[in-house]
Amino acid sequence: MCILLLVVSIGGEVEKGRAYRALYASEIEDLKNTNLSTEAFDQNLGEFKHVRSVSICLAQCLDVPNCLSFQWNKITMLCRLFSISVAEALPHGIQNGNRYFSVLKDGCRKYGYIFNHDTNLCWKPFSAKLNYSNALQACQNDRGRLLRISSFQIMDYLRTELAEHSMSLFWIQGSTNGTHVINDDGTVSEFMSQAAEEAGEMDPYGRFIIAKQQGFFWMNVNPESQNGFLCQVASKFPS
Repeated sequence: MCILLLVVSIGGEVEKGRAYRALYASEIEDLKNTNLSTEAFDQNLGEFKHVRSVSICLAQCLDVPNCLSFQWNKITMLCRLFSISVAEALPHGIQNGNRYFSVLKDGCRKYGYIFNHDTNLCWKPFSAKLNYSNALQACQNDRGRLLRISSFQIMDYLRTELAEHSMSLFWIQGSTNGTHVINDDGTVSEFMSQAAEEAGEMDPYGRFIIAKQQGFFWMNVNPESQNGFLCQVASKFPS
């Protein structure tokens, strides 16, 4: 049994346009309060004392390129790093306070999402037709959010990936505090079709879909309309 841990902005400073910085690690519940077999400890990459939290231990693992899992003890505050995944390791004796985590350092494919390295995007298309609020909630239930198209590179990538998909209309995230934006300081006008621009001012209560039949340009529509949707979950940004 695994539990996902979401650690946000481990590095501290949030870069402009990259406010959604996070990494998932999954706790191996079956190994809690145990020691591992000798074979696992042979792959020990190092130990750190006086580590006060799981988040700090995870940060240590992220600084070591071949660290794939770690152990943290909430009693001794000892953090151990491993070069193997401990998900399949066998328990060997009891050690109260031990917790083990596998680290997701290379995308999100293990969790059913698609990972694109070039855009650092973890995403998934959903064919169920929902209104905007329900689509938003569905993504949140998946530990994510509606996909945010924050660059032309992501837009071009999605056009290619969704060209053969059975659905043609997908909800995306395109609003921050009621203002339609790409990033915190840009408009979405370049993503809109010419027809949408000629139609005049966008409906301030509308929300965005991308439409395959219109070349995946953005369209401002009634939030109660029923459409497919794209979800995005956390991934590690390139260092």
